[in-house]
Amino acid sequence: MIQTFNGLIDKIIVTFSENVDTDDGSAPVAGDFGTIVLPDGQNATLGGAFTDPAGSSSTVTITGITGQLTDNTAVGATAVDGITNQWKDGAANATSNPDEFETITDAAAPQVSDLAIYDTDFNGLIDKIIVTFSENVDTDDGSAPVAGDFGTIVLPDGQTANLTGASFTDPAGSSSTVTITGITGQLTDNTAVGATAVDGITNQWTDGAATANFQSR
Repeated sequence: MIQTFNGLIDKIIVTFSENVDTDDGSAPVAGDFGTIVLPDGQNATLGGAFTDPAGSSSTVTITGITGQLTDNTAVGATAVDGITNQWKDGAANATSNPDEFETITDAAAPQVSDLAIYDTDFNGLIDKIIVTFSENVDTDDGSAPVAGDFGTIVLPDGQTANLTGASFTDPAGSSSTVTITGITGQLTDNTAVGATAVDGITNQWTDGAATANFQSR
């Protein structure tokens, strides 16, 4: 899951097949989770907090996770390994290899991770933008994208992009990018990043797990 909406995973809920406790009965610590790999293949740094199942719950929530370098809110390389004998059930049966057949669930919402601006007719005004999300996406209604799916896009000079006559590629759940061409609205020549931004597309996009995006950047 993602709490700060920056495209980097910072929260994981680990669910066991039954109620568990740590092998020593203490509150969980980072060492009880071996190696957790994040979607981009980086190892998680577990410097945050852990809920304590204390034998009466099958879940542990880990927050404050860091370590991911590349925006990716899909399952990707996510995995957990090396927690042999770190957990036990109510009958004191220690976990032998509990991470061998785990299912990874995508509960992280897609985020806009990049806006690439282009001046295709070389007149100093932006007329094309490629929007890159943190994972493959589709519109919330499964239809081809329209202007309303992009909220407000601000161009480098601070003007709002006019998408009335624009065309949009359709990611259709199999791509993380949408290319918008035919953009107008910029008044002052500026091909630098400037004020470029996108806002107001909450819940307009979903990932393969039907998790809607919460906010944009």
